[in-house]
Amino acid sequence: MKALVRSIAALLLVISSAVVLITGFEKAASPSHFAALVASHGLFASDWSFIAAATLAWTQIAAGIAGLWLLLAGKPLTSASVLAGMFMTFGVYAALIALTVEQPQGHCGCLALLREAENTSRAEWARIAIRSSLASSLLIGCGLCRHTSKRPRSSDDRGLGLA
Repeated sequence: MKALVRSIAALLLVISSAVVLITGFEKAASPSHFAALVASHGLFASDWSFIAAATLAWTQIAAGIAGLWLLLAGKPLTSASVLAGMFMTFGVYAALIALTVEQPQGHCGCLALLREAENTSRAEWARIAIRSSLASSLLIGCGLCRHTSKRPRSSDDRGLGLA
């Protein structure tokens, strides 16, 4: 049972890394489109929207690669922390839009190629913030599950083959 839980936790970390990586590449592939989308959200002036969009896209790519690399390097808690930080950033951004922008325009920008452009309401931005926060908590739980399931060796175990 413990091995199954550890495998599911690892799978969720891999899937989360892949989602962050894919959405980052999608945003980086069309920077002007994503910058216009960020400007339409109303949190950044149009002059700053391209910088914010490019920064987010490349940060997502770096976080996705780091999440996978750290998991493969045997550091699941660090991997989960990087990914959870990315999802918390999404959550804070969505919460700011839900709380401050009267009529948000555009959608969140994730997986935009797979869906038609529609306006996301304030209530939907609030749901995005909640889902991102829940995803962060789940990722930390996965990292803890993978991290704590390795039994640390005490000085009493050395040489006894108990580890």
